[in-house]
Formats: sequence, C-alpha cells, structure tokens
Amino acid sequence: MNETAQSAPSAGDHSWRWRKARELGAVVCLCFVIWILRRPHQLLHPYVWVEESQILREYIHHGWLGAIKFAPAGYLIMPVNLLLPFSAWISFIHLPALLYVFATAVFAVTILLIVLPDSDFGDSHTMFAMAVALALCPVNPEVYGVFLYSFWWVTLWPLIVLGWKRDLWWWRVPLLAIAALSSPAAGALFVLYAVSYLVNRRRRDLVSCAILLCGFILESSLLLTSTRASALHSTATPRALAEQSLRTGGFFVSWWFTTPIFDRVFVGAVGFALFGWLGLVATRGIRQGSWDQPFLYMALVMFVIFAAVPAPLLSNPQSAGPRYYFLPFVGIFWCLIQIIGRGYKPHIRLAWPLLIAGSLGLPATFSRTAETTVAKLSWRAEIQKCERAAAPINVPIYFDGSNTFWALTMTPTECRRYLR
Repeated sequence: MNETAQSAPSAGDHSWRWRKARELGAVVCLCFVIWILRRPHQLLHPYVWVEESQILREYIHHGWLGAIKFAPAGYLIMPVNLLLPFSAWISFIHLPALLYVFATAVFAVTILLIVLPDSDFGDSHTMFAMAVALALCPVNPEVYGVFLYSFWWVTLWPLIVLGWKRDLWWWRVPLLAIAALSSPAAGALFVLYAVSYLVNRRRRDLVSCAILLCGFILESSLLLTSTRASALHSTATPRALAEQSLRTGGFFVSWWFTTPIFDRVFVGAVGFALFGWLGLVATRGIRQGSWDQPFLYMALVMFVIFAAVPAPLLSNPQSAGPRYYFLPFVGIFWCLIQIIGRGYKPHIRLAWPLLIAGSLGLPATFSRTAETTVAKLSWRAEIQKCERAAAPINVPIYFDGSNTFWALTMTPTECRRYLR
C-alpha cells in the first residue's frame, strides 16, 4: 500500500501539469494568431509564388521525379520538392491553398519542436519565449505563409534538436535528414554537433553530425555547380561579407530609427559591439562548462555569414531581401532570451535593453508593405483562362505580391488535363 501511495501522482502534480498544458496551449495559439496576422493576404488570397512555379513546371513536363530532383535555388528544398508535386497531384486547382496549409504545417512543427521536448537551452518559460520570438521576428514577413520559403524555418530544426535532452531517435533522424536536404545552412550546422560530440561524447551527436554532413556535402555540391554559383562569387567578396555581417547586427539594434540613408560606420560599429558582447557571454559559458549559450552563438555566427552571401550590402530587414535577416535576427533574439532565462549577471542588465531595442523594429516590419499586397489573382480563374485559350499562354506567377509577375507557360491541353 505504501509503494502504491508513493507512486500515485499527487494533486499538486496534476495541478502543475494542467498549468503547464494551459501555458503550452496558450503559447501555441498565440504563435498561430501571429502567423496569420503577419500575412493575412496569404490566407485570404493564396497563390503560387516565384520558384514554386519552376518546380511545378518540372512536375508538368517530367513528373514526380523531375520535380523532386529539381534545385530551384541551386540546391534542394526537400519539403517543397516533395510536397508541391504531391499537392498538384491531389488538386491542381486548389494548389495554392494546399501550399499554404503545408507552409503553416512547417511553422507548426517548428513551434512544437521548440516547446514540447525538454531542452538544454532553457526551462519551459524560456522555450515559450523563444517560440513567440520566432513568430515575432522583427523582419518583413516575407518568409511567412509562402511554402517556397519553408526552408528558412526548417534550417532552424538542427539547432532546436541539438538542445533536446533526450535522444528521441524516431523524430531526430527524419527531422535532421529533411533539414540537411533543405539548405546548405542547415547542413552546415554539423559543426555544432561535432563540437558537442567532442565535449559530451554522446552517440546521438555523432549520428546527427553524420546526417547533416552528408546533406551539406550534397547541397553544397549542387550549389557550386549551378548557374547561381558565378553570381554569388562575383558579389560575395570577403570585404562585402564582413561589412554585411556587421550591418546585420547593427540593423537589429538600430533599424527602428535608421533612415534609408544610414551611417555605414555607425551601423557596423553597433553590430561589432553586439556580436562581440555575445561572444564574451558565450566564452564565459565555456569557462563555466555550460555550452548552451556557445552553441546558440556559433549558430548565430553561421546564420549571419550564410545570410550575407546572396545579397551583400543590398538588403535590409524591411523592403529589400528581408528574408536574409530572418535567421540572424532569430538567432540574436534567442541568445538574448537565453541570457535572460539563465539569469546571467551582469549580462542580463544589457540583454533586456537590447531585446527591447530589437523589438522596436517590429511596428515597421510586422506586415508586408502595401505595394506587395495588391495582387489578388485567382489560380482557378487563370487555369480556366488557359483551358479556353487557342495557344499556349503565360499563367501569371506572384513575384513579390505586387502587380509584377513571373510567368509559367502552359498549353490548353495541359490545363484541361489538370482541370479534370
């Protein structure tokens, strides 16, 4: 009887679990509401965007295999390569709506990966804050609601999984495999797992490192042999990358009061100070035998460098390639939240003002700019127009949500086939 009584959950345990369940539900619901509010146009008027049309073209002309092996950005984006042709196979007419559903599913998985498993990155409240910060990242919501850009979210999966306290093999292996085949930046995080293995000697880190390394080699090979490689080589000079990297940190702190014509030296100096301070905090963690902050900082540095490569000195968080600031800003947010959650003194006194300063850019970047929400095409109407045409026509494809469009050439026969 005594053993039974001791093993039975107490009323306090039930109360604590119920409170945690309510907190978890509230955080997840809040993140979903933010997801919708940041880009309601995608929910109300879903459509096919940019390189999604290229994968769709491969599916139309070469079937499933052609779509799966096509590298739209010079590398594979596995969720899109797999699920876009699947969506077209389910219902070509409802393709945009299905793509939005899958984009939302990737977002949901990312949030749940943060808040459900126990993590070395912090307690439940810290992880809740990291999830909300992800939804509220202070950049133009270019990567929200568009399935093509799901790889930006998937790239975070290896970092999130690194913090898990348990192996969770049935989730770990497929999640890391998908991430490794979705972007070079995700695969490059094998470095974190290699360091973690050297420090902790855990088999799960070695296996995870191998998965990500294989993906990184494949994705990098595809990118370096693609037509995009020459463009990257011509713009991504060491000096441009260094300045863009510092500018990213400077914009995080100062974008809310920075004008389009900004002081490059000032913004760069702010970025240098921010990254230098975060590096000092990470070094303190290593000296104390705590690797959670160093891992977040190493991931942040890698995100900043990878995001600087495509458009160095040409982008900003609001109107010019804001997607390139998504991962770096999330990384900075997470570092600051982790410092606050751990109660690191005296660093917490600076972390709060920096967190607030970064959040001040959100009013200007919470929603898409007005000119990128004017397009309200109907995919069904465009395919029906193609069906009635006497010759091949260019089906308009969204470029940035304005009245500037890409085009997908389709024949009336193809359109009739998918309207059945």
